[in-house]
Amino acid sequence: MNRKLLLPIKEYPYFYLLLVSGICAYLYLGAGNMRHIIHQQTGSFHAMGTMLAQSAARELEEYQKNREALIREAESSAAQEQAESSQQDEAPAGVTEFVTYDPKSVVSPYYTDPGKIALTTSYPYETADDAYFSDAAFIGDSRTLGLYDYSGLPYTDFYCDNGFCTYRWSMGEKIMYQNAGREVLLNEAMEQKIYGKIYLMVGLNDCGYGNIENFKERYVQLLDMLHNKQPDAVIYLLANLHISKEKSDGDAVYNNDDINAHNVAIAELADGVNYFYLDARELFLDEQGYLKTELTFDGVHLYADGYRQWMDYLRQHAVVKSPLAS
Repeated sequence: MNRKLLLPIKEYPYFYLLLVSGICAYLYLGAGNMRHIIHQQTGSFHAMGTMLAQSAARELEEYQKNREALIREAESSAAQEQAESSQQDEAPAGVTEFVTYDPKSVVSPYYTDPGKIALTTSYPYETADDAYFSDAAFIGDSRTLGLYDYSGLPYTDFYCDNGFCTYRWSMGEKIMYQNAGREVLLNEAMEQKIYGKIYLMVGLNDCGYGNIENFKERYVQLLDMLHNKQPDAVIYLLANLHISKEKSDGDAVYNNDDINAHNVAIAELADGVNYFYLDARELFLDEQGYLKTELTFDGVHLYADGYRQWMDYLRQHAVVKSPLAS
């Protein structure tokens, strides 16, 4: 700055006094305006802070309500799951009982008299309609084929054939898938669909294929295969029907004593949880325990009405672990 442009203070004291006074006045007025502005802004900031605090309080209150609702919902869901689990754990298990008698002396390489008769597994069965069988598979011999012909179940799968037995299955023979009209390997067929129920009817044609111990070993292997491939299915072990007096008394192998020995071996596997033994023989037997002659045309197989009665029996013995769909 050029000092020659500045006025000497000594010569012009009033000028500088006035100048300083003007500067002070300017500063004072400026500071006042600033205080006013700050005051205004402070009020705005205060109002904004109050509003934000109220909004935050409302959001916190809403969050707490939602959190409490979620906690109640979670607790209710957990309680329901626990109740369902407890109900499932407490589901009754069926019991398979036997009526004993003095066994007869039998001279046969195939069987011995077991000295007992198996009864249907006791369980709180329900009566089912045909919808119950829509996810069912029937597996068995020519008598199962009769059920296929006369049961009237349009959506049930039937794997059955004349002469089918555990021995033929163990040898890798195919079985007729009646619904499709073609032969299949049962093991592979059980991998193609998911079944809720399986009805197994084998044993009559196993008479003569080894002794009872051999049969039971094969039957267990078949059951294990079915359960492993269909772990959620209820498996019904159907008793083999007796044959007529003429048929039974005239054959040293295919007779009612041998059939009973096979049925006892089957029933001993019914645990009342996954496997249930169903014996409909009483519907068709005379007082001596033979198949009624008026119900059969060959001493072994039933007339059509007999298969319908048998099917009604199965409808009345349905294991329902969850409510039936309407």
